[in-house]
Amino acid sequence: MYRLIWHEDLLDLAREVYERTYRPTTSTCFIVTRPKLREVFAANFRDRIVQHWLCLRLEPLFEARFVEHGNVSFNCRKGFGTFACIDQLTKNTIEVSDNYSHEAWYAQFDIKGFFMSIDCERLLEYLLPFIKEKWNYWKGTIYEQDLDLVLWLTEVIVRHRPQDDCIRQGNLKLWRILPKNKSLFYIEWMRGEPIGNLTSQLFANFYMSFFDEWAIKAAEERGAKYVRFVDDFGFVCKTKEDAIYFKRASRNQLRYILNIQMHPNKIYIQEVKKGIKMVGGVIKPGRAYLSNRTVGNFINTVNYLEEACKNCNKEAIYANVRSINSYLGFLIHYQSYGIRRKAFSELHYFWKACYIQGKFQVVKVKNTVQCL
Repeated sequence: MYRLIWHEDLLDLAREVYERTYRPTTSTCFIVTRPKLREVFAANFRDRIVQHWLCLRLEPLFEARFVEHGNVSFNCRKGFGTFACIDQLTKNTIEVSDNYSHEAWYAQFDIKGFFMSIDCERLLEYLLPFIKEKWNYWKGTIYEQDLDLVLWLTEVIVRHRPQDDCIRQGNLKLWRILPKNKSLFYIEWMRGEPIGNLTSQLFANFYMSFFDEWAIKAAEERGAKYVRFVDDFGFVCKTKEDAIYFKRASRNQLRYILNIQMHPNKIYIQEVKKGIKMVGGVIKPGRAYLSNRTVGNFINTVNYLEEACKNCNKEAIYANVRSINSYLGFLIHYQSYGIRRKAFSELHYFWKACYIQGKFQVVKVKNTVQCL
């Protein structure tokens, strides 16, 4: 739809930004159910253009900070996704345990309602001075003159409360069962950044980097290693006592540095020889497996696709095929051929609407399918 008006509106949008009259417009809000209930805000398309404009200028500054920290942050960064995180955690484990020849423990923690608990005022306290300090990165480029505009636009986006101007779609009853600490509609003022915005992902990672600074130093002092994926962070330690120390210290530092809470129940302390759970996998000496939760979610999605094929629901077929291919893209990095093959072997209606490429690597929808 935006393509119909882009040649007119894009100039208007640029004028609004440069004259500083721009304000984000109406978002679409809905709840996704898989892998768990999550409230998502989809910004208006013109607002996404502005977000990309801003991120093009800020991302290199943030990336330099992450590199300076030793690349302990694994999310929303090119080359630092799920598998890079698992590889780094494997290396950390081998180093601390001397290739599993000595005792070592893994302590992993989580933040309670992370995106919804971000203190926006604290975020701006870190964000605006950082941008000013690092803007010399753009000296001599076409971006050099954008500093004041970037500072203004950053504050506009961080302070924007999309829950005050949005259209709710999908199953509205899901909000009744969504925990209130996971919804922007129920949190205190100037708390939380909307899941779904490109800027939210970027700002959240930057926000956590101030905790990373403390965690890296604390780990070095005890001969441990630290790694983080979004708000899941962990320490590979030499002793169980160190793991317990990091649990207590991390809780205090998160409150002090970021004004957020560590999740009281999502605490995982395990001897490394028994396996380490991280981002859908289980790391063991010399090998890595899929977690039972990941396998279960994959099989459930395959069954949803079978049901969609049975009912000849084309929209549901394509939606579930996209989900399955996302899972397959993850699974093929593990020893999972038997799991993938078995998941499809008992299907019936699936084969009438779809087919599989390679060794159960990609699912495709047949062109001959005629569904509503």
